[in-house]
Amino acid sequence: MTALSNNRNTIELATKKAYSKEFPVLNGEILYAGGMLAINTSTLEVQMASNAANLRVIGICPKYVNNTADGEVSNARIGVFLMNNSSTHPLTNAYIGKVCYVEDDNTVSHDPGSYAVRAGVVHNVDDDGVWVDTEPESSDNIATAPSKPASADALTQNALTISAMTGTANISPAAETNIDTIGGTLTGTLDNTLADVNGSWDATAIATINKNFKELQSELITQRALNAVLIDNCKTFATELNLVKTDVAAVRTGSEANNTAIDAIINNLTAANIMA
Repeated sequence: MTALSNNRNTIELATKKAYSKEFPVLNGEILYAGGMLAINTSTLEVQMASNAANLRVIGICPKYVNNTADGEVSNARIGVFLMNNSSTHPLTNAYIGKVCYVEDDNTVSHDPGSYAVRAGVVHNVDDDGVWVDTEPESSDNIATAPSKPASADALTQNALTISAMTGTANISPAAETNIDTIGGTLTGTLDNTLADVNGSWDATAIATINKNFKELQSELITQRALNAVLIDNCKTFATELNLVKTDVAAVRTGSEANNTAIDAIINNLTAANIMA
């Protein structure tokens, strides 16, 4: 198919509404009734839809407009309209409910890799063409799969680029050195200085081992001191508990004596017939 050069008698299945807002028409543009109308999202001017950057279909052009002198305006009708089916990338009933794309101002395609401007959502496909719902929100709510990358070496999707990786994976790591092969012995006690490791092993490694073990010895001595403090605190706490226990026993004894005295008073009052 080719772009319009005259008004087109586009069949309308259902009218949803007409835009009440008027848009300025691109300078020098001629709008043909019945063709898809698009707005340039950069300039906010309308023109006939095509497979070009920054265009967004807003509906069907309602009337002929010649803007060669500039200054004209136009709105758009939205609804379900019969458009031509692409001969190179034709739509079938399998695409009903999916987004179709602008091949030209009166033809739609199923291929987003070749045509990037959304025409609308496929309502139906028959022998006469493709019934397209041109309401902008319809196609905005349907996700489309990204186009196939140009090559397997690089995939660009939006601003993210993943480049090819090179190199060989290391599947044979070096054997781990067995600590049993380290020369020398470690001697000493917690309260004394550890003896240095001796032997024929690498001097730098031996010095590192000695440093680490002496630091560990220092930490253990510090920990033992902390443990001693903790034990003392526990003993103090136990002593305090014993004192509390003694106080509780004294209170209990005093309470029992008070209970005995109260019982005696009640008995005396009863004997004197004061209490029934």
